[in-house]
Amino acid sequence: MKRTSYLGMGVVLAAITGAALSSVSHSRGDIGSPRTSGVATPGAAILSMPSMDRPLSHLVPKSSLEVVKGIKTIAPEVPPPVTREQNKIVEYELTVRETAGKIAPNLNYLSLWTFDGVAPGPVMRVKVGDVIRFTLRSDTKNVTSHNIDFHFIAGACGGCADTGIKPGQSKTIEVRALYPGLFMYHCAYNQEGNMAAVHIANGMYGFLIVDPKEPLPAVEHEFLLVESEFYVDNAGPGRGICSLDGLMNENPTYIFFNGKSAELNPPLTIHVNDRVRLYMGRGGVNGFAAFHVIGAIFDNVYPDGGTSDAPREHGIQTVTVPAGGATIVEFVAPIPGKLTAVDHNLSRVFFKGLGQVINVVGTPNHEIYESLTPAGGMPLNEEIRMPGIASSATPAKS
Repeated sequence: MKRTSYLGMGVVLAAITGAALSSVSHSRGDIGSPRTSGVATPGAAILSMPSMDRPLSHLVPKSSLEVVKGIKTIAPEVPPPVTREQNKIVEYELTVRETAGKIAPNLNYLSLWTFDGVAPGPVMRVKVGDVIRFTLRSDTKNVTSHNIDFHFIAGACGGCADTGIKPGQSKTIEVRALYPGLFMYHCAYNQEGNMAAVHIANGMYGFLIVDPKEPLPAVEHEFLLVESEFYVDNAGPGRGICSLDGLMNENPTYIFFNGKSAELNPPLTIHVNDRVRLYMGRGGVNGFAAFHVIGAIFDNVYPDGGTSDAPREHGIQTVTVPAGGATIVEFVAPIPGKLTAVDHNLSRVFFKGLGQVINVVGTPNHEIYESLTPAGGMPLNEEIRMPGIASSATPAKS
């Protein structure tokens, strides 16, 4: 395959991005020591926000907020819901690591750029109104500069204007979470010949949950599925690197959930009549997803991943999710068996490696479903045979 240099294109994009960022106001060039905040005191002043009557009409000043450490998990696991009433300053830190990793059974991807060594990056969770004190570090072994763009941030390039770091550096920002929902974060570095699309294609993306003021109803299970693409050039037996030609032509070699082919993603396990909430994000780089779970109906859907309002859609079969976007869906499995989360652009399932098995354990309910094929008829094949889909016999993960 022809190899294309992206240095010239990166310079053009850097110039465009630089022009856009030139209008961004920066409070200071260097990050000083973060303030030390105490426990909130009665009668603390309120910062009015008259232009925002939803979800926040007022904010407790940062100086009155207690500082806590944030919880990080690796998808499909998510941190527990944030149910406390008081807002906090929540401290999070991610370290950029340029590494390599196994993304398919016979493929070690040598261009894996990550947050904390995993792609997608860790799942973080806060409450609307919280202040996130976020530090981005770059491993000293890295070669390339990086930054981070949080989709939940209003202004400042989503934080990327103030988080650009070279190997060995770190920078810290504090930002208020103003809206609840499921939000993407990713590297957006477009300088020194870099392109954000390459950084994302190499694994620099993840999702953060901002819980609403009134917590969502409790469910038995919450999981996160992140759909994303890898563009791969052969770099020797069992080895691959990023293909710029594939990226430019929007022709991914692989499309995965949670950064790995379906064979490498252990099945999830739930029980009959459990309610499941799936957070689903489309990390990109390009295109739309038609998110569908074979054998399930989404009885509650939060369109585009926003939770400011009650779920507005019910009884939905497939949900459209754009690159850089998200959705939140819920379902109940009334009978045992195997469900499979897919993108209903089914070439991605049969030829690109996408899929996530969800095993449902429990007692059959013939009022809901019953096979009427008589004994001795055509044998029932319980497996949906799709290339890349892990067998339901694989040890389950709950």
